[in-house]
Amino acid sequence: MISLDMLIALQSPAGVALLAELATADVSDANTLRLLSELRKHHPVDIAAAALETTRLRLKGREKFGAAAERMFFTREALEQATDSRVSRERFGWLSHDDQEQIVDLGCGIGGDSWVMAQLAGHVLGIDRDPLRLAMARVNVPAAQFMQADLARSLPFSAAFYDRTIAFFDPARRTSGRSGGSGGQSDRRVFSVKDYVPSLDVVRGWPFRRILVKLSPGVDLAELDAYGGALDFISLNGDLKEATLSLGMGETGRHAIVIRSSADSTVSVTRFSRTLVAPDPPVSEPRGYLYEPDAAVIRAGLVQDLAISLDASLIDPTIAYLTADTQIATPLARSWTIEAWLPFNLKKLRAYLRERNVGRVTVKKRGSPLTPEELIAKLHLPNDGDERVIVLTRVRGNPAIIICQPL
Repeated sequence: MISLDMLIALQSPAGVALLAELATADVSDANTLRLLSELRKHHPVDIAAAALETTRLRLKGREKFGAAAERMFFTREALEQATDSRVSRERFGWLSHDDQEQIVDLGCGIGGDSWVMAQLAGHVLGIDRDPLRLAMARVNVPAAQFMQADLARSLPFSAAFYDRTIAFFDPARRTSGRSGGSGGQSDRRVFSVKDYVPSLDVVRGWPFRRILVKLSPGVDLAELDAYGGALDFISLNGDLKEATLSLGMGETGRHAIVIRSSADSTVSVTRFSRTLVAPDPPVSEPRGYLYEPDAAVIRAGLVQDLAISLDASLIDPTIAYLTADTQIATPLARSWTIEAWLPFNLKKLRAYLRERNVGRVTVKKRGSPLTPEELIAKLHLPNDGDERVIVLTRVRGNPAIIICQPL
């Protein structure tokens, strides 16, 4: 655990040199004892341990912040909670360096979102209750300003400040959260917006002209009805990352934002919304192709809208799989060629795979109690052979197996 004193020591000339040395060292778990024994010959024990932890967190931080993570400071928990910069850039992409426009990052933590905002907006102010995270934020985002305050209490701003400021609110979603409350030793996730720290209700007393709120992607949608606004569900490379509630600009509805990032760091973004009241798509047995909608599309409740846009059918009214006669490339869903399908029957599935010399399967499931691991164990496949994608699901309410060609 890094303390304020350790953070200060790591910013000294000796600390900077130590971190530079570790940047090229083997910091794997297997090398921990040897490395710490060597470091302790020249550095205090706590500083050596803090430097090693910082180096490891910087390596992990590259997943979210790229090369910038090499100079940033993190706590392990703060890094886990930090927004991936690719998601943050999409969320704040509309900001500009307008001299009259400023944004306040409420619950800024180590400054991950502030770092992106400072690159896009003219003025950024970060606020947090935790002194260690604030100290890290000041190092991580020198272009922003930071102040300590408890968000559960009245904010120290004038009316003029509220009038020209956009607020981004990132409440803690753990009981030991940093933005308000009493702290304590327990650390568990909370799911109701009333249990956030501080509660989401605090936004009702903030007269900012626009407020964005970072929410858990699993937020109870019924709890948000009383707040109004627009709700974006954001995924990155197929993984649902977060929900963002937007208040104060007259926006409504739910939207899916699908971000794809390639190996060469190229980022593409697709926004999908309900624009018309479309008829419910038909329900049919599997046809030529199977579509699996992106997690953001599913969470935003836009599966039926996607079906209409793809001229596809649902295979079951309660299952988020679509089927169509033609294959249309879309970032909003993955698709496979359907080879065959059958009512759920393990004996017939084994025979089908054996006849086709299938030795490797990728199992997907939706609406089936059987886990992929359980199915693979029951198939008794050989160690080699062709590959298939097996989908455990329901078709028109009945358990079924869909066999697809791999991508």
